Amino acid sequence: MRALILIMILLVPLSSKSFAMDAGGLYQNCKPYADRAFKGLNSDDLICLTYFRAVADSGWRVCNGIKAALSRFGDENKLAPGLTLARRAEGLGLLDDNVNAAIQSFVNEMSSNPEKWRYSPIQYVHSSLRKLAPCK
Repeated sequence: MRALILIMILLVPLSSKSFAMDAGGLYQNCKPYADRAFKGLNSDDLICLTYFRAVADSGWRVCNGIKAALSRFGDENKLAPGLTLARRAEGLGLLDDNVNAAIQSFVNEMSSNPEKWRYSPIQYVHSSLRKLAPCK
């Protein structure tokens, strides 16, 4: 009986749907939202907006951590090259309310580059956000 219960516990998660999203999936969520002038009507709109906000918030946290290190050590030249690279590559400034502009930038890029749809969307979302809010 224990073996049967253990097998059921192990097999149930394997039969559930995974929620991995590629850039094409995010584009398909974001495009109608952008076409409606960013008026949220359904869960797809929320998925789009939440993905962008999550990446923006994570990048802002990285930027603030690096700023704290800079204020402690006083000079960016004293920091490890990796930290300086992280500031430029991963850090994001405060987005304010420009998330819709970043979504539109992403939608425009994905519309003209469908060959990128099969890849993870985070690099394209981050790139769209960095154009509007670089870590300074």
